[in-house]
Amino acid sequence: NSVEHYVQAGKFKNENPNFYINFSAGKNTKISNDVAIALEAGNTDINTQHRPSTVSIDSTYTDKQENDDTIAAINAKFTQIPHFNQLLIATKNAMMYQYMPGKKPKIATDLILIRNKIA
Repeated sequence: NSVEHYVQAGKFKNENPNFYINFSAGKNTKISNDVAIALEAGNTDINTQHRPSTVSIDSTYTDKQENDDTIAAINAKFTQIPHFNQLLIATKNAMMYQYMPGKKPKIATDLILIRNKIA
């Protein structure tokens, strides 16, 4: 359903495939329908109500993998979905930033690189 669903699901793909599929839009689960629940289920804190205590993040999952998954999902979103593709192209050469509450904006480098590739 979202980039975040893809990233959070990736944490369980290898060692917990039965839990991994709960993030898929086709499963119509609480996790697949709500990004906040998906974030909680993928949280490194083992005490989450949306993930069984017997399910943990893949032992081989790294921060680099999370970054790679994020880039892959953003790339798919903006190259495969026409609406988002057109929106990104419409930004032309504008500087783009990612805003997070309580933090300084940071340059959306990934989006700029994708825009440069498709424009």
